[in-house]
Amino acid sequence: MLHFIEARDKPYKISKLLMEAVPPGSYLVLTHVLTAPETVG
Repeated sequence: MLHFIEARDKPYKISKLLMEAVPPGSYLVLTHVLTAPETVG
């Protein structure tokens, strides 16, 4: 998700807002986009 958010859109603030919406002790799991090697070129 954060892969598509530019610095000017304040990704740290967005992450903080997400964490404020979940119960204490919760984790925020992030992932990134990856192109499979067979689809490149």
